[in-house]
Amino acid sequence: MDNTLFNFLVEQFGIDRNAMPEPLGEGHINQTWLAYNANGPLVLQKLNTEVFPSSEMLINNFSRVATHLLNKQSQGSYPFSVLKLLKNRHGEELTIDPQWGAWRALSFIEDTVTLQTVNSESQAYQVAYSFGAFGRALMDLDARDLGEVLTDFHHLPARLSQLDQAISYAQMHPSTVDGISRFEMAREALAFVQSQSGIVEEIADLQSRGLPLRVTHNDTKVNNVLLKRSDYSASCVIDLDTVMPGYLMYDFGDMVRTVTSPEREDTKDTDAIVLRPGMFAALVDGYLDSMKGELTELEMDSLLPGAKLLIFIIGVRFLTDFLNGDSYFGADFETHNLLRANNQFALLKSLLTQEPKLQQIVADARERIANNPLS
Repeated sequence: MDNTLFNFLVEQFGIDRNAMPEPLGEGHINQTWLAYNANGPLVLQKLNTEVFPSSEMLINNFSRVATHLLNKQSQGSYPFSVLKLLKNRHGEELTIDPQWGAWRALSFIEDTVTLQTVNSESQAYQVAYSFGAFGRALMDLDARDLGEVLTDFHHLPARLSQLDQAISYAQMHPSTVDGISRFEMAREALAFVQSQSGIVEEIADLQSRGLPLRVTHNDTKVNNVLLKRSDYSASCVIDLDTVMPGYLMYDFGDMVRTVTSPEREDTKDTDAIVLRPGMFAALVDGYLDSMKGELTELEMDSLLPGAKLLIFIIGVRFLTDFLNGDSYFGADFETHNLLRANNQFALLKSLLTQEPKLQQIVADARERIANNPLS
């Protein structure tokens, strides 16, 4: 860390001059460090204002949600730790500097670990239970009180429109990989996207039938749950930057997307990608158990469609970025984002092949919850 930046952080947050902050975590959006002050460890983050142009809205959403969760925790109705915003020396939760950008300080939850991949169904259950409890605790917080920090984040028509624009861009500004244009390389993936109009219709139908707008996390990856180091049980849901109005199917769907495949999203072995029904069942059980019967019938109807949506929409976004020349996600090699897109589509194909079995898993869990909603 630059010494001038270090001195700025000392002045703003009162961190220990004798302990240089250390990089923390594997996030790609914000820059994160572990630091120390008189009260112990804390987390310092520089916010990426290109991804989150309204830092004030992000901090306001975070603060509202954290305060609500702390109230629930004090009432005994939220069983996990809550990530807290810490104030700087001027009593502010957001520090904006013309030279150093936007910064915040967060509480550090000790004796915890994060996982990058889920290795067992019990771990999948813990992840789902955590995010389910998070969503349930926020059901009485009016989603309209939060700002939309990322416009149209999970809005499929908007993402498909962006893909159409990327197709036009790729055709007008040909870029080749090994002598083949990006558009030509993407033809098979584009044909698959065009074949999935049913997903657009299914999601539109759910929304038209009155799917409730909720406060949602919107980034329900396994590494956004802190687990206790002692027994790997859930401790805290983290990364609240994308908390905003949405549908609970988004949160469930992103868990399915990131947990059920045995492979990383950028594996070069696309043929090895398959949706594991046992992991899916663990996610369904964990999510519904923590919701304790609070989901509406329509929300339960939306769980499997939400999985289709999130897998599909991330694939569309990777494909869009490939056609645009890798301007958003970045790439380690020229076909990286095309590979990522094809891997998402492989996972979606696996889901569609197993859809009757997955529907039965959801139906069985719904029946169990209906018979014992407070278990």
